[in-house]
Amino acid sequence: PEKPPIHGQANTLYYFPKQDKLLLIDDAELIQNEDTVQGDHLIYFISTRALSSLPVPGKNTTVILKPQTKSLTP
Repeated sequence: PEKPPIHGQANTLYYFPKQDKLLLIDDAELIQNEDTVQGDHLIYFISTRALSSLPVPGKNTTVILKPQTKSLTP
């Protein structure tokens, strides 16, 4: 609940309610804050908020994470 919402898109989406997961296929992208995951086949498990990328020959998965800043306390 303390994490920001996740936004996703793909050319094809499949929702599996019994397995509580989303399958994003073809130009898939998930974004949370300024962190981004892009790939051809992404699986998002809704209740655990876990993400997996399925290997596709000739395709890559790209993960871009914004560095977090630490506040320095004296």
